[in-house]
Amino acid sequence: MKHIILVGMPGCGKTSVAKKLSTLTGCAYVDLDQFIEKELGQSIVNIFNTLGEVFFRQKESELLKQIIENNQERIIISTGGGTFINTKNKEICLNKGIVFWINMSIHLIAQRIKNTNVRPMFQNTDVFLKLKTLFAMREEFYQHAHYEIPINDFKPPKTVALIIHNIIVSQGL
Repeated sequence: MKHIILVGMPGCGKTSVAKKLSTLTGCAYVDLDQFIEKELGQSIVNIFNTLGEVFFRQKESELLKQIIENNQERIIISTGGGTFINTKNKEICLNKGIVFWINMSIHLIAQRIKNTNVRPMFQNTDVFLKLKTLFAMREEFYQHAHYEIPINDFKPPKTVALIIHNIIVSQGL
């Protein structure tokens, strides 16, 4: 049974959608960033600031593989924004899961995250410009997802309905 894996830009709502999807399907969900924080006993911001992004990305890959390989039942995984740009992460996600790219507009993401301090990449910077730059670098990776879910407003139930529809179609149910 393949896992449901959500990828996309930071702040696009992957965690919110995963929670709603979990409630509707009865499948457990794992937020990869929260899992990393729990495993390391510190926030993502602290990990980036004290141990660096390279360490974080290595730990992210290790724990993603562990989550995917240690769960026999279907689970829903909300990845970090940069998870899917790593080739090994992308391969394991595509092979062991049904991957959905939550493609929310940059303008909407910027509105959602501009006043938060829990996203290390967006501290002390122009949020919109940073998002635009990240999207330009990451879009080609996200395009490898099995399904793209374009979002122009943030309505998790609508997104979940699209995902469920795609799962049903892909599984032939």
